[in-house]
Amino acid sequence: MQNRFALGLVAVLAAAGCSKSNPKPEPTPTTGSATAPIVTASASAPSAVASEAPAASVPVGPPPICNVQSKKVWSTGANKLAGLTEDELGDGRVLIGLAIGNQPHVLIMSPGGKGTLVKVPVKAGSVLATPLKPGEGTRSILRVTPVHLEGDTAHAFVDFRDEFKDKRRRVACGPADSEEWWVAFDEIPYLSRKDKDTPEGKAAAFKKDASGTAEYHEIRDCRTFADVDRNETYILGSELQGVLQADDKITWKSIMFIDLGAKSHEKHIYSTELKGDPPKMSDYEVPVSRRLDDGSFLLATRNGARLMVGLLNPDKTLRGDFTSYPGFPTLPDLASDGEDVILSTSLAKGKGEYGLRALRIHQRSPTLPRGYSTIVTDATETDSETDPDFTRDSKGRRWIAHIEGERGKGRLSLAPIDASFHLLGRPYQVSSEDEKIASARLVAMGDGGIMIIYIRDNGELVSTEVHCSIAS
Repeated sequence: MQNRFALGLVAVLAAAGCSKSNPKPEPTPTTGSATAPIVTASASAPSAVASEAPAASVPVGPPPICNVQSKKVWSTGANKLAGLTEDELGDGRVLIGLAIGNQPHVLIMSPGGKGTLVKVPVKAGSVLATPLKPGEGTRSILRVTPVHLEGDTAHAFVDFRDEFKDKRRRVACGPADSEEWWVAFDEIPYLSRKDKDTPEGKAAAFKKDASGTAEYHEIRDCRTFADVDRNETYILGSELQGVLQADDKITWKSIMFIDLGAKSHEKHIYSTELKGDPPKMSDYEVPVSRRLDDGSFLLATRNGARLMVGLLNPDKTLRGDFTSYPGFPTLPDLASDGEDVILSTSLAKGKGEYGLRALRIHQRSPTLPRGYSTIVTDATETDSETDPDFTRDSKGRRWIAHIEGERGKGRLSLAPIDASFHLLGRPYQVSSEDEKIASARLVAMGDGGIMIIYIRDNGELVSTEVHCSIAS
């Protein structure tokens, strides 16, 4: 594994960590030993077009009647960028990874609605345990992923980024209670170096591999995924690779990779040739992944102004092609719906405005649909709705939560939907008029209730349990 910490770390790889930049032009994907062809809209291959399904008709029925069983403020100072990362255990408990400030925590929710907020152990004296000095730079906690529960102690991986005033960047993903980072980069990126165009600068950055090829590697981003019950953890990331040619020119490539352990080498899943030198960046951002019932894995990632969705085999190699869905997406959500998995996201439809979209994929014989289905939560779809979260409760009813209005500080709504993403009634307003919500997660309780865990714009971590009935 390349690009490890230079500061004594052992060599080892939203809306959470979600970029809020404007949509970028789509790069041109290429094929090679580590790539597969991507399925895109094409005049010569109309069957491959990932088009959008017609909008669902909006019912005029009333919102569900919801009784609030409990509401609790767990903490202040919740990190809005880190967001909430959920894992459901076989015994009915749910683990929610989050950060209070820059300190990783896990909220453990039990089937009866009771919970415990615990601090994740962090190795004393480690880089993660050591805050940056004032004026040195900024630290961003991108994700806290629960990986193991030992009694009342919750262990987690932390994905974070440090940006230093001297242009040095540190990107790392790995266990909080160790310095065996699975993925790490800790340097001034080559393209930010003053000596990048000199022979000395190139010689220092481009290292020859076993074949004699001079290459530069830079971890751009990484995210952890875990299945606590299966004791399975892996990391997906985006890497910039440069190859120094014989004529002293540099060719650039963006690589999507997976890492399976501290001592394993990354596996390349897909790559995109980048144009220009310096290149026009096209990273694989805010990835999400989930195991399906057939043993494969569903993978989705943002790349420019599109969502790339593909399937990984049980050994986590790419199966077939990626499918490209046009439109700039926010962090997708993956959730089970019986024999299917629902991918929900929101697409930019104007300056600061978003609309809700979804894909349905079968778990035992997964194929990717041609296009999104539209989830319309009002009669005109003129309002901005973002950051959806889907769940199916213990009574088989389907629900979608989303934020209305300004992203990151809007109103939180909960709406009942059917299997075709048609609303069964107008949304129920979870938040009060004076509450502004940054992000939220739904947890189905065993008695038909729903636990809604959310972060307010002011950093308060809140849970509320509701029991709802839907008008027939």
